[in-house]
Amino acid sequence: MKSKPFAVIVGAGLGGVATAVCLRRQGFKVQVWDRNSHTGGKLQEWRHQGYRWDMGPSLLTMPDVLREWFASVNRKMEDYLTLVPLQNTCRYFWQDGKVIDEDAQFWKKEEIQSLLAYGEGVYRLSGKAYLEYPPQEFWRSLHWRNLKELKHLPKLTNFKTLSNLVDEKIKDPYLNQIFCRYATYNGSSPYLTPATFSIIPYVEAHFGGWYVKGGMRKIAEAIELIAREEGVEFFLSEQVLSYKEGEIQSASGKKERPDLIVSNSEVIRAANSWLKNEYSKKEIKKLNRPELSCSGFILLLSVRGENKSLKHHNILFTKDYRSEFTSIFQEKVLPRDPTIYLSITKREDDADAPYGCENWFLLVNSPAKTQFSEEEIENYSNRLIQLLRDRGALLPGQKIEYKKYLHAGEIAERDQSTGGALYGWASHTISSSLFRPPMKRSGKNIYFVGGSTHPGGGIPLVLLSSKMIYKNILKNFS
Repeated sequence: MKSKPFAVIVGAGLGGVATAVCLRRQGFKVQVWDRNSHTGGKLQEWRHQGYRWDMGPSLLTMPDVLREWFASVNRKMEDYLTLVPLQNTCRYFWQDGKVIDEDAQFWKKEEIQSLLAYGEGVYRLSGKAYLEYPPQEFWRSLHWRNLKELKHLPKLTNFKTLSNLVDEKIKDPYLNQIFCRYATYNGSSPYLTPATFSIIPYVEAHFGGWYVKGGMRKIAEAIELIAREEGVEFFLSEQVLSYKEGEIQSASGKKERPDLIVSNSEVIRAANSWLKNEYSKKEIKKLNRPELSCSGFILLLSVRGENKSLKHHNILFTKDYRSEFTSIFQEKVLPRDPTIYLSITKREDDADAPYGCENWFLLVNSPAKTQFSEEEIENYSNRLIQLLRDRGALLPGQKIEYKKYLHAGEIAERDQSTGGALYGWASHTISSSLFRPPMKRSGKNIYFVGGSTHPGGGIPLVLLSSKMIYKNILKNFS
């Protein structure tokens, strides 16, 4: 570096703090501003009278991405985190009594192997390009060594949906529903998202499912600790109001003139608020046009008594899967009979609930819409509890002693996301899947990192997003 550039990171989520560490180690002066009183973004937890719940991501895949990040900052991941491999990644329940475990034998089924082979082809052709380069630099991954993988090119250019592909490959109705569910990993509908997202189950099968001992929040705490060790400055409870003519200002009156800005907030929300001076009306309209990903309705329950048939991760399927996504994306209403995701971290961490009790985290997909009345939300939480009883998850001898819910409106406020959308744009077209909001403002030192930009949401993808941005900044400032 010819000088010591000054970077302000707006948002102390995983991507923002990871980027801050890498820049600081290259000699940048780095400040991280966040409107919350804590770091971590979506990687939060909730505690109540001896119970603990993860409030964000609950499953880790591609653990080597996390391990490589620690190595890149001269640390050993095992000194900070203990990763637990899940032998049974998820248990699936249907209302007719059918139960399927996602274990080693599950992935060996002939129908599943056919679908995984398709997903592996997508991964081999595009994985390196998509996961390591911004869209405009995909060409860098194309060289003579992977020319043989061009046979998979039709998989990227067809117009099948994930549901179309699953229907072709998997005739078993139970397995079919399981593999359609992978569209929800990026907040989308399997009946709209492209077949290229068959890459998701391949990644889960190939790299496995993992849990972080002590809770997923430990990842954010470890990276914050390293940031402070490296000399990154944190300004928490600092709400950014504007960025204009090179000056960034917060609600408290703090002002700075940094050499570059890295936004770890949702691109759509940022462009419509504190970064609006940097966008034309036409650009903002374009950002607002694509359909948003789904949001979520979260319910935390303290349950006295145990149901040993439940695993760490569980899915209680609806009878009519298509109708659920129609409710979310077309009718914009809370689905009447939703698929329920139920996580119980006590299965791996005995300290997460008192003896003889369980900490239940429920998530159902909901529309990215914030206009719900308190009565509607309360009634919906009660309906979900009744569905737990009806579907045999909540046994007659178990008792709910505490409940807390979080709906799309509160998620929108907590995460500064448009409509409470979990991943920004829904991946319902090729363009919104492969060409998410840009990682850099053309001609300006304004960068974006996180789940709403390339390559997408989830812990490993956000860290890869940070890696791409860090390399881009170094190139521009060296």
